Amino acid sequence: MLARLAALQGRRGLWRTHEVIAPADAIGHARLSGVRAERPDVNDPGGKGFMDTQDVPPSLAAALTMRAVLGVLRDRRLDLPFDHNVHAAQSLAWHAPITVGASIETRAWIGRIKEGARALFFDVETESITEDGRICLRGTSTQALRHG
Repeated sequence: MLARLAALQGRRGLWRTHEVIAPADAIGHARLSGVRAERPDVNDPGGKGFMDTQDVPPSLAAALTMRAVLGVLRDRRLDLPFDHNVHAAQSLAWHAPITVGASIETRAWIGRIKEGARALFFDVETESITEDGRICLRGTSTQALRHG
């Protein structure tokens, strides 16, 4: 397993997703293709700012990175044993707002790999880029493959 991960480590061009963030309903809530939008609580004043600016909420932006991570985890070249895989950690850093109507490409690659006593840990790094070339989101998803 370590050799398969190491062979693909750092190769940024292997896994990519492309999403267009479209309005899901008349009041402008954003969604990704295949991701159902949730209607906000109309009594929640915090939801009004989202409708006014049409910024995408963090949970939806995080879906961008997870789709790219799944591309890595499902890659047949790695042949990962899902019955031994645990999602150990996640971190996201926003570099620019993501708005309704944006076209976003997310690239994923295998980052750090570390052999532990009970598991093999590896990071799947992601970078989401707008159509004008700006990095809007970076993420790291740490996976643990339990031995045995």
